[in-house]
Amino acid sequence: MWFYFCLQRARESLVVAAAHCSWSGMALKISRLLLQSKDLRHGHMSAKCFATQVAVAPEKTFCHFRTTESNPTNHTKEHEARFYTVPQDVQKSVFGVYKVPKKLEILNDMFAEMSIMVRQPFLEVKSYIESYDYSLPALRIMLCIRMC
Repeated sequence: MWFYFCLQRARESLVVAAAHCSWSGMALKISRLLLQSKDLRHGHMSAKCFATQVAVAPEKTFCHFRTTESNPTNHTKEHEARFYTVPQDVQKSVFGVYKVPKKLEILNDMFAEMSIMVRQPFLEVKSYIESYDYSLPALRIMLCIRMC
C-alpha cells in the first residue's frame, strides 16, 4: 500500500511517497520529512496551500485584550476586561501629583506604558454619574478597594 502526500508551494509541487510500512514507522518518516522542509519549519508555508477556498487577506486587528477607545468616558460594556493605555500627558498630570503604588510603577517601567483594565465597577459608577439628576441632593458613591 502506498500513501501519497502532496504539498503545493508557490512555484513547484512536491510529491512524497511513503513506502508500505507500519503506521508508527510511516508517521515517524513523514514527521522527519516535514521537519526537514525549511518552509514548514519556519512557518513560511502559506495557508492557502492546504485550503480549498479562496484565500482572503487578513484584516488589521488590534489586540483582543486592548481597547481601541482612547477616551475613558466612552468606554462601554464592550470594552470591559480590556486594557486601556493611559497617555503620557495624563500620566504626568495625574500621577505627578498623586503617587502610584510601587508594583504599578515597576510594571510601568517594565512595559514602558501604563495600562489600566476597564472593569465592571468603573462602568457601573460611570452609568450612575451619567444618569444622575443634578437637581437632587449630592450623589454619594462608596468604593471598596482592596490594595495588594
